[in-house]
Amino acid sequence: MVVGDFEVDALLDAEGSFATYAEAFPEADEADWAAWRERYPELFDGERWRLPFRSYLIRGGGRTILVDTGVGPAGEGEFLPARQGWLPGELERRDVTPDLIFLTHVHIDHVGWNHLFDGVPLVAHGESIELSAERGRPLSNATAVEGEAELAPGVVAFETPGHLPGHMSVHVGEELILLGDVAVHPAQLARPGLVYVSDDDGEQSARTRGEVLSAYGNRILACGHFPGSGFGRLVDGIWTVIA
Repeated sequence: MVVGDFEVDALLDAEGSFATYAEAFPEADEADWAAWRERYPELFDGERWRLPFRSYLIRGGGRTILVDTGVGPAGEGEFLPARQGWLPGELERRDVTPDLIFLTHVHIDHVGWNHLFDGVPLVAHGESIELSAERGRPLSNATAVEGEAELAPGVVAFETPGHLPGHMSVHVGEELILLGDVAVHPAQLARPGLVYVSDDDGEQSARTRGEVLSAYGNRILACGHFPGSGFGRLVDGIWTVIA
């Protein structure tokens, strides 16, 4: 996708299911999901939540920035969707090497290929860096940021708390917001109060979704767990794929 002076690619690293909808969203019931099954069939595998795991590559402003590093190599780690390990091939196919890594947060499906970029400058919120160290996932060559952080001219990371301490999202130019995991399912943009079981602070996460929608609901909203490439707009309050 071209957004102003930036080219943004969605890079698929993995896809598969790791929970049922009842496990992931315990406050909802089957009736809540009926309309979403029809709208986003690729996110459903019977009762299970089937989802993609993508990173985003931003080129422009004199930088090549990889936002999040996916699930990681197949057969490794504690988080194993059905198919994984595609990010290196996605970068090779584009003949691209990032010169900056930005982590929206340090859940396992966002830091899986960190080791592949050892030596490449990495930026994350200070709390994310602390959490990574606590979990035995040290971040080498890392710069801790808080508040807002300019990653390149026109690319600005900003705090979006709730999902995990230190969670951040990214403005790309004037038109695109990379949500990280502000919302992990498009249903949460229509119903911001719908809590995901893996949110560190469900109430804060819901407040953050409401604030993001109020401030940026007219922009392109992208998430690596959403259908298609993850790029979409709200149409009558419903997130709709645009690419």
